[in-house]
Amino acid sequence: MPRPRTSPERRTPPAVTLISQDDVVRAALELTAEQGLEALSIRRVATALGIAPMSVYKFVTAKDELVDAMLLHLLDRMEIPYTATTDWREQIVRTMCAWRDLVEEQPGAVQMLATRRLPPGSAGLARLAERVLSALDHGGITGPRAARAFWQVFSTTVGHIVFARARAGLDDADQASAREAMHRTATERGFDHVADLATDLTRIENRGTLEDALRVLLTGLSTEHA
Repeated sequence: MPRPRTSPERRTPPAVTLISQDDVVRAALELTAEQGLEALSIRRVATALGIAPMSVYKFVTAKDELVDAMLLHLLDRMEIPYTATTDWREQIVRTMCAWRDLVEEQPGAVQMLATRRLPPGSAGLARLAERVLSALDHGGITGPRAARAFWQVFSTTVGHIVFARARAGLDDADQASAREAMHRTATERGFDHVADLATDLTRIENRGTLEDALRVLLTGLSTEHA
């Protein structure tokens, strides 16, 4: 007697992990915060997301492209607080210092700014430029001169951020060692001015603040305009 047919067991298909480019970028930023930008890799991002590396390559083709996407993500999410002041120069100083604070809060952002090309389509960069250009307009600086002034202000800010990060954590012993090395080299090479000022040149407090640098720059711009 033939056995009655039994319907085959229905197997539940394995769950498919759906990810987006935003998921990839966020995972990369979290890894950077934990392990640093040098440790970042496509494979580690894939592992963090629980997917195969090939799935990540659907969104980015290489680590460099991933880092560019991370920088764009960070720039576009930086909301600069508005500080009211009637002095256009001070408005720029406060704007750039607030932007610096936002950059320094983001792990890996300083290194990305120092080593990667700025994304021209960044809404965050455009928002920053609009704030600075508007202040320059109030100061009577417009057109190509305003464009040049913006990049001077921006470059000064980024340079100061990178420089400040490099000297973070230096103590008195580090300054003493730097002073001795600078004085010795300057003396050997006949750089008399450097040798005479080695002590002052290696004092951290003499390297100034971003606020100081921007005020000097903007005073020069306003004098040039006048």
